[in-house]
Amino acid sequence: MTQIEMCATAGHRTVSADEIAAFGSLTGDYSRIHFDLEYSRASGLGGELAHGLLGASWVLGAMTLHAPERVGVGDGDAYLSHYSVRLMRMVFAGDTLSFRWSDDPEFDAASQRSARATAFEVLNQREEVVSRGRVVLCLGHEGSERSKLPDPPTRWSFDANESSQALT
Repeated sequence: MTQIEMCATAGHRTVSADEIAAFGSLTGDYSRIHFDLEYSRASGLGGELAHGLLGASWVLGAMTLHAPERVGVGDGDAYLSHYSVRLMRMVFAGDTLSFRWSDDPEFDAASQRSARATAFEVLNQREEVVSRGRVVLCLGHEGSERSKLPDPPTRWSFDANESSQALT
């Protein structure tokens, strides 16, 4: 990916040992380099190494909060058609991640009608790029019946009087 002008950095989050453990439990990746600190240090890795996909998946969640239009939040017809990431540096427990994004100049929009590509970079607290990638969103159709998600349902409540009447 070529050097591109990115937006301001957003979405700061510090990786914790608990998050590394939870991610390992969710993915089934119990490699010693993530869970055995002595082994990790002896292997020359330097500490509690986070799973590469932990930061890569975090950026998608951060985009829903800081750049919702880039991932189709609120558009019931939009869907992610492509996601790629290149891991460039290790992330350790205690590292603080942030990200930045822009339109992806390498994306051939003509080849995918109604699609938007976003290039992103994940940075650590030293402003080093730890991963870089692209997400492609296929957009909903204008005027379609499903172009917007319905309003969330109202909170369900229970009325004891109505319930007792229905039983008699």
